[in-house]
Amino acid sequence: MNSSKKAMHRAAMLTLVTVVMAGSVFGQGRQRLSAEEQKEAFESTFVELVASLELSEEAAPGVKDLLWAQQEKRTELFASMQASGSREGMREKMGAMQEETLTALADLLSADQLEKYQEIQESQRRNRGQRGGGQRRRPPQ
Repeated sequence: MNSSKKAMHRAAMLTLVTVVMAGSVFGQGRQRLSAEEQKEAFESTFVELVASLELSEEAAPGVKDLLWAQQEKRTELFASMQASGSREGMREKMGAMQEETLTALADLLSADQLEKYQEIQESQRRNRGQRGGGQRRRPPQ
């Protein structure tokens, strides 16, 4: 796999993890969270993120606003996908959104905080895969 494909693949995986972090549930056979439940889940998870990244009181609101705005975009994307019944282009769109998030976070976080954020995302992705529950299998790399 060439480096641009690896980067896109990684971005797509991080995007999927971010969806989980933000508290959205869109899997088959799962109950969707209401907008209020999504916000509550996001708030709870964000408190943990603030502690993990040791965000300052000055940085936390900007990071929160950014991550919530991205969550709303993902929610719209999933709703659009479900309405149309088509997943075409979903991976690319999610990857682009994740890259946009990481670029914006780079302006708000220190290099160490950004690295820690990405480690948290990766850990959550791995943990989600261990829970099962209808996750699709990735093809071997």
